[in-house]
Amino acid sequence: MNVFKKIMCLILIIFSLAGCSSTNTINELEAIKLGYTKDDAIAEFKRDDNFKNYEIIQCVLKDDNKVPILKAVISFYDKEKDNSCNLAFICEGSVHKMSFAVNEVDGIKTFEIADGSQLTYIGNGEVTTSIRNVKTNQNFDYRIIFSYNKSTSSINMAVSSQKRTK
Repeated sequence: MNVFKKIMCLILIIFSLAGCSSTNTINELEAIKLGYTKDDAIAEFKRDDNFKNYEIIQCVLKDDNKVPILKAVISFYDKEKDNSCNLAFICEGSVHKMSFAVNEVDGIKTFEIADGSQLTYIGNGEVTTSIRNVKTNQNFDYRIIFSYNKSTSSINMAVSSQKRTK
């Protein structure tokens, strides 16, 4: 009987812990819906020591709970590197920046955000935007997927692009 009680106690603890993580996920979603704003995302982004070198182009809030730590995505221009093809993924207490198209030669702008491009949150950590090759005027549609692996606390960003045929 003593072994049976230990097993039941262990099962009860496991279910209790599982219940806690579900509650946290629901509370995170409610917090986003109840008050996380673009101003909050921009304030988080501005905490970066290099912010004086950045100019915000667009900001979109995440509107699903597929990647619970992700709150918003900001596209920005890096004045120092003369590159407008940058994203900042605003998370709970951290900002993860990436350049998805870099200048081929230092000091010579190769790509820029295409005219009329809209940073769009598709869902499930995915955003889309468009850039233009300055020299050829060719537009490229970009898809960037942000993911978080809770068990390893690792963040991944997958980037794909396609030449626009129009």
